[in-house]
Amino acid sequence: MQFHPGHGEWIRILRANGFAIDALHELYTPPDSQSHPYYELASADRARQWPIEDLEWRI
Repeated sequence: MQFHPGHGEWIRILRANGFAIDALHELYTPPDSQSHPYYELASADRARQWPIEDLEWRI
């Protein structure tokens, strides 16, 4: 079994360790996109249905 913290929990963890979170972007794939082997995190089909997270952070 794997545990993956949610967005809010990641932000709390990062802030508690000295990071400043500027923004959380939930990115979706455009309708005409195709999967690419470089992006192992999600296929184009999955990214059209569920956002891919991108945190902007600084130390």
